[in-house]
Amino acid sequence: MPFLFRKQPIKDWIFIFCIKAFYSGFIDSFVVAQKHISYPVRFFPKVFKINILFDLLLFPIVCVLYNQITYRTNLIKTALIAFIFSIPITLVEIWAERNTRLIRYEKSWNWIFSFITLTCTFWLVRATLYLVRLADKTTIEQYEAKEN
Repeated sequence: MPFLFRKQPIKDWIFIFCIKAFYSGFIDSFVVAQKHISYPVRFFPKVFKINILFDLLLFPIVCVLYNQITYRTNLIKTALIAFIFSIPITLVEIWAERNTRLIRYEKSWNWIFSFITLTCTFWLVRATLYLVRLADKTTIEQYEAKEN
């Protein structure tokens, strides 16, 4: 993990890690509360209903890597690379659902919904970072205009 945060701009990578953990935890909590997915085996089962290892550590690390790779790419490449990152995660989830007790699809949930959710969260984090940068740029320009 430390090698991910050596590349500049470090504040962006830390922001992405934190916002991705927030989004993942929030969305997964909602999906679990709606009883679409359950995690029979998880850390701190009396405290968390979500898979905290994936939602709060692994997925945010992957998202930082995704954003580093797509840092200077155009919108179409950024969108396609999100699919490339979502496919292996979805395949591991399918395998885990079929062969372990780590995840269980309930009701009408299936791997397609997981794939769409994973991809959309990559895009959501990227859009959030863009909006923060835009707001920061506007704030800096306003501050400089007041000084002059």
